Amino acid sequence: MDEKTIYGDPVWEILFRKGWGKYPPEEVVRFFFRVKNEFSSPKVLDIGCGQGACSWFMAKEGGQETAFDGSPTGLQNVSEIAKEFGVANKFNLVLGDITSPGKFISETFDILLDNYSLYANPEEDICSALFQYYNFLNRGRYLLMNCFGEKTTGYGTGTQLSEHTYRDVEGSLKGRGVITWFNRTRLNDLFDNIGFQVNYTEDLIVEYNGIVSERLITCLKKKI
Repeated sequence: MDEKTIYGDPVWEILFRKGWGKYPPEEVVRFFFRVKNEFSSPKVLDIGCGQGACSWFMAKEGGQETAFDGSPTGLQNVSEIAKEFGVANKFNLVLGDITSPGKFISETFDILLDNYSLYANPEEDICSALFQYYNFLNRGRYLLMNCFGEKTTGYGTGTQLSEHTYRDVEGSLKGRGVITWFNRTRLNDLFDNIGFQVNYTEDLIVEYNGIVSERLITCLKKKI
């Protein structure tokens, strides 16, 4: 792994140097326990794994884990955090551009996880990446995609890069560089166009001290 190469927005390298993200969110835990019993030992790709907040959890629960991220520091932290939870040396670490997975990934998986990672890219790159990830998913298997909706505080602020993509926004996603916002209709149209079947959705509104975060959670299945 070339530790001098950074893929994606450099802001994530800065965040991971500070230490950012150690435990999986509830939506990931719910998803994994819903689908994991269909497999004896599922092959899992954690897309934009960061420093492994979800990777260690899925490995501990029986997943054969590949942790994929564009931040060298994030991937270094994966191994350190994994040690804390007793799953050291159970990861395949891949440094690369998560919007161009075909250049870095060559195998297929039973479970793909995008836990609020692809959203931090231009919209056209996200759409292109999802078509590629579809090909890395075994038939009848699952992708969880989590992203942020347009009801989130800060939507429409900052510098507009395209219709739904902004940089340097205010609100709950301040300090995270490039942000692409979605709504449920646009997401479902995208998934249908790719060929995914929507298995279930969870659309959550979380408010903390007046700051709103709309979380669009989608479990997708590749048709048999």
